[in-house]
Amino acid sequence: MHILFILAIIAGAIGIAGFAVAIVKNWPMVAACATPFIVTGALLTAAGATVVTDNYNEETNRICAEKGGVVTKDNHCFVDGKPVEFEPGVWQR
Repeated sequence: MHILFILAIIAGAIGIAGFAVAIVKNWPMVAACATPFIVTGALLTAAGATVVTDNYNEETNRICAEKGGVVTKDNHCFVDGKPVEFEPGVWQR
């Protein structure tokens, strides 16, 4: 899961909680303060949906092929049934 989606979930949860408190307590100021969190959550969701992650899969495939391994559907590299540790500084994404 991309970090933008995680931030969107957090912002959305804060916004929804704010709206719930505003409805229960009849505090319109809290609803006004919660609205930017809802908007921010929507914008972060849209931004997260546009992020291209294919380059990470291609990088994993390239590195794994160099090591003589096979990439699984969940983007992990295995050689002879054992997981491959990448070199420091190279992330397996």
